[in-house]
Amino acid sequence: MRLRDHAHTLGYPGHLITKSRGYSTTFAALRAARARFALRDIPDDVEISQYAFGYLGRGYGHPEGERMAEFWTEFVAEDRKERRLQRLADQEKRASTDGEAEI
Repeated sequence: MRLRDHAHTLGYPGHLITKSRGYSTTFAALRAARARFALRDIPDDVEISQYAFGYLGRGYGHPEGERMAEFWTEFVAEDRKERRLQRLADQEKRASTDGEAEI
């Protein structure tokens, strides 16, 4: 039965999200647990709202960060393109060299 192979999945071979409710939790429950944990040692004079967890948004908070990300995206894309072209050139060179050696 190869039970050792599936011991880490608690007997369920599927994906973590697809496990039964007995083994699973929700992201809301995880956020609530984190909030409770963060609030356990807070002095009474501290405002609790700064410890609330929630979605603040996505992207970059500053235009320079966005420009830097765009630069790196273009740089990586250009680098990949150059490497691909170099590999193709090397393959063609080897193919033509191999063809000459067989003649």
